[in-house]
Amino acid sequence: MYRFELINEEYFDQIIQWKYPDEFVCYDMEDKLTTINQLFDKEGYDFFVGINLFDEIVGYMECFFKDDMLEVGQGLNPVMIGQGLSYDFISESIEYAVEYYGYTGDAIRILVEPFNKRAMRVYLRVGFVVVEKTDEFIMMELER
Repeated sequence: MYRFELINEEYFDQIIQWKYPDEFVCYDMEDKLTTINQLFDKEGYDFFVGINLFDEIVGYMECFFKDDMLEVGQGLNPVMIGQGLSYDFISESIEYAVEYYGYTGDAIRILVEPFNKRAMRVYLRVGFVVVEKTDEFIMMELER
């Protein structure tokens, strides 16, 4: 069970220090963001953190709307990868986003890096299906 909150400066300072291993280093945020304000410069874009019962950040979720469809992006805390948390985190964060926005659309979309087979497996288990593949991304949607 997770609680979700909009990101704040304290959470941002923690997430920006996360270091992912090997080929997942592309998910490190330190080189991409220098201030929390960069997260809020995009209109209609929200960034949430998922916090466990021990008040630890388990992961984050980015949300925005494109063509009236809710799109999400998620990341798990690298020290918690491999602990069987992904399925519940993804499911609960999506449920939270649907409730937060009062979203009534037919589907939710996510883009996955083609090399990220771990994420693909979890998203498929959650119920996402592949709707488009390119060299740059795999588009998946979850029907509601």
